[in-house]
Amino acid sequence: MKLSVLRRNTKSTDGCIWEFQSGQRVGEPTANLCFLIAERDNPKHRAASARLQLEHVEALRAGGEKQAEAWRKIQTRALAEAVLLGWWNLDDDAGQPIAYSADEAEKLLAASSLWPVRNFVEDASSTLAGYRSELEEQAKGN
Repeated sequence: MKLSVLRRNTKSTDGCIWEFQSGQRVGEPTANLCFLIAERDNPKHRAASARLQLEHVEALRAGGEKQAEAWRKIQTRALAEAVLLGWWNLDDDAGQPIAYSADEAEKLLAASSLWPVRNFVEDASSTLAGYRSELEEQAKGN
């Protein structure tokens, strides 16, 4: 296998479009709810997590519930900044479109009642085939 297949392409950090209803990667947004999701643990995600750990170092050292809450905040914000990068067809309960921002993404990922969205983002961001498919196609026959 060529090294080029092992390297990540720009989709790892720039994201792939995933359709929420079907759970599939799509080439462009559909009429359904779609998310732009980068690969989990990409360099931007790791950098955000490291920065946030420094920002919350006192709470992390405190242990107990303070530490647990700090980890939840760090993980959620890092996902919002470097993994969930956009969306299409997401409206609030009044039917108004919700514009993407890292702050809005953090709210969405942190809402306990919206756990299916967080699970979807985490699952899609860990589906390596979704970020390597073009490279694997190029490598066929090698």
